[in-house]
Amino acid sequence: MNGLLRAERDIFRDRLSRMRVPVHLLVFTRGEGSRAAAARQLGRELRTLSPDVQLELHDVDANPLLAARYGIGRTPAFALLTGGVIIEDTCIRFYGLPEGAVRADLVDSMVALGGGDRTTMEGRRAHA
Repeated sequence: MNGLLRAERDIFRDRLSRMRVPVHLLVFTRGEGSRAAAARQLGRELRTLSPDVQLELHDVDANPLLAARYGIGRTPAFALLTGGVIIEDTCIRFYGLPEGAVRADLVDSMVALGGGDRTTMEGRRAHA
């Protein structure tokens, strides 16, 4: 499994506690393989670290129109959205199973979105 290490959990919990608005984490997977299970598990673990992380798990085969709406062509994929009543697609995507620095970038992107720091996110869109 690709779960969070204890040290990561503590660091990420602290970072995510800075969020002021909800961030929607959409995890797109395909089937029941180990990569899909690991991606779903990572999403669940991130959700437990902050009440402001709203998690949605989606199987692209079961809902291909939703995957197409968000431009998801390969899995696993992590899409970040913001908003409460009106949901905004940030166009930020992470493909594959994020590990190490990429996993930290995923969390930092969530924190920046949750804090309303749009200037930082413009730079992240170019690199994600």
